[in-house]
Amino acid sequence: MSLRANDAYAHIRHALGGGDLDPSLDALGVVNQAGEYLYSMHPWAFTRRRSALVDTVADQDYVDLPTDFRSIIAITQTDGTLYDIQLVSLEEVQRARTSQANIGSSWNYLGAITWAGAPPVPILELWPTPSTSTTGIFTCTYKKGWPRVTNDSDALDFPEFMDALYIQIVRAMAKGYELDGAEPREVLLARITMGPEMRAAKERDAAVQWNRGRIRGGGSQVFGRSSVATGFTPWIIQGPS
Repeated sequence: MSLRANDAYAHIRHALGGGDLDPSLDALGVVNQAGEYLYSMHPWAFTRRRSALVDTVADQDYVDLPTDFRSIIAITQTDGTLYDIQLVSLEEVQRARTSQANIGSSWNYLGAITWAGAPPVPILELWPTPSTSTTGIFTCTYKKGWPRVTNDSDALDFPEFMDALYIQIVRAMAKGYELDGAEPREVLLARITMGPEMRAAKERDAAVQWNRGRIRGGGSQVFGRSSVATGFTPWIIQGPS
């Protein structure tokens, strides 16, 4: 059975010798801080999501990513005969937008992930700017971020084999806030990172799929990178007239 926020509260009270957090501190906030730390301490396989479709909006030079997006694994054209996208740096996207040497094509794109809004969320900057709205133009595979817990009865979002590791983290977070003279929180968390629960969780997480096919990314698979500054973008094709 999955842990819930109420279960985490019980561990917080136990870690504090039966007491509660100071009223000025938010127990639910500590639960979420522990979850964010758990998600950040290792590139967990369990955070990989199934592919999601991404839409373009006419005359908008970026696209919204899935609401639970944390980091990208791959993004490809949904219709392999028409569209293509290459992930590059944000600087290269900007050079393409301001370069006079290129004649853009709405059939192929450069993309770079950045942050926008308040609070900031990741978006995918595009060049060229789409001239039409297209539903599901790209297929994105990605890793999800920690979904913030908002109710005491909410289930915590990780597999059951992560329970022991998370419990150690949430206890360390609570102790770091409350116990005077105790070890600093960063010391407690560092010990957890090097400890047996962490090793066991990493091994269990990786065991889902040991074989990932042939090694890729060698020199024979590297194609020439585009150079927007010089106007040479060999992968760009013009759409049919």
